[in-house]
Amino acid sequence: MVLGWRSARSIFFLGSSELNPKMLASVLGALPGAHPNVMVEKTDRRINPVFKVINKPLTIMGAARDLFFLAVILGAGVFNLFESLLGGVILFVVAILAARYATRKDPQIIRILLSSQRFKNQYDPMKFTDEKVVVRD
Repeated sequence: MVLGWRSARSIFFLGSSELNPKMLASVLGALPGAHPNVMVEKTDRRINPVFKVINKPLTIMGAARDLFFLAVILGAGVFNLFESLLGGVILFVVAILAARYATRKDPQIIRILLSSQRFKNQYDPMKFTDEKVVVRD
């Protein structure tokens, strides 16, 4: 049985004059060396439903929102730069397909790629410099 944050001590010091007998029995029954006259009821496990919609990334046309807007901006940029509607549409479609693939594979890929610029590619273990520690009295 899982007690959570409530222990026997916290139940007695809640400031309430009335103690819940079921709570007291469950806490005392879970403690080693509990009183033998205390009966502990077995309770069913609590089931918390988790809905798939909550854990899915927010998408537009199957691509993550930031990747979708990147594809739109790329398509609009090609259209404005080359004055070619066909080129803008083709680049938009290709970018959307790549964004959908990236979203299906790993929804956090854009965050990982952007944060990877802050770190070195490799760390050389031979360049380790041991710091001198001086203890003074």
